[in-house]
Amino acid sequence: MMAFSQAAERLIKDYLMDFMNKIKRTDLDPKPGYLRLILTDIEHILRFHGIEEALRRGAKVVEEKDIRVAINKLGKPEKLARSEFKGVKSAIKRRQNLILNLILGMNQLLNQGFLLDAGCGWGRLIMEMKCFRDDMSNVIGVDLGVIPLMYAKDVIKDANFVRADMRFLPFKDGFFKALVAVGAIHEMKSMNEVKKAFKEFFRVLRTGGLLYLMDIFSRLKAICYLSRLLQHLTSNFERCFSIKDVINALSLNKFSDLTTVMLTRHLHFFEVHLIVAERS
Repeated sequence: MMAFSQAAERLIKDYLMDFMNKIKRTDLDPKPGYLRLILTDIEHILRFHGIEEALRRGAKVVEEKDIRVAINKLGKPEKLARSEFKGVKSAIKRRQNLILNLILGMNQLLNQGFLLDAGCGWGRLIMEMKCFRDDMSNVIGVDLGVIPLMYAKDVIKDANFVRADMRFLPFKDGFFKALVAVGAIHEMKSMNEVKKAFKEFFRVLRTGGLLYLMDIFSRLKAICYLSRLLQHLTSNFERCFSIKDVINALSLNKFSDLTTVMLTRHLHFFEVHLIVAERS
């Protein structure tokens, strides 16, 4: 999509090495597979935001200054390391195992049919899946963002990407074995939009197909209302929905065998949950 200057490439490499060194100085000892996922994420986050900044400048090459802007968004390596591996050691290991098993499980589902990544962005999840499986031809990613999709198509050659709205998916009924939406639900403006998306998820999944939702939620409705109010004032504040409302919406759309796992908690009010459900 865009070339990177030598200085930009060197800065990305230095950041990754610095992050690795910060991890080595702790006693966390992350699983090699999980560390591979994290390093893949970091590299492509820096590259994607570097491209965004270069495009904003009207440049044709990503320069060192563009990567520095990306680093400012991501945070210093030591801060990122603390954030990624914060909490009780047993909880950190549990979270690592859950994420790794989730990725490996989704790769296994590709042997049975197609998987849809709804709200795929620049292809982060698909890139993580590709860490453990070469062939992504049974994966389709949809997103409304033009630049994220251009990046995804450029770095993941064998997956398929379509510009589409999650509420109006351009696929036939029962086409997918599995559907994944990571960090996509909270971007919607209302529960009515969420319900429309869930209705589409149900339609495009085959009977017995699996739905995976991973997002930020709150158990307090007052916090949800406040988060959406503050989002109108500043884009730095994330919106969220009530975990209870989302589960109820899934049940109304005939998803069954719902299970939820809390992965992390932020500021006592916000929780990242993984929800797994089956299409009846």
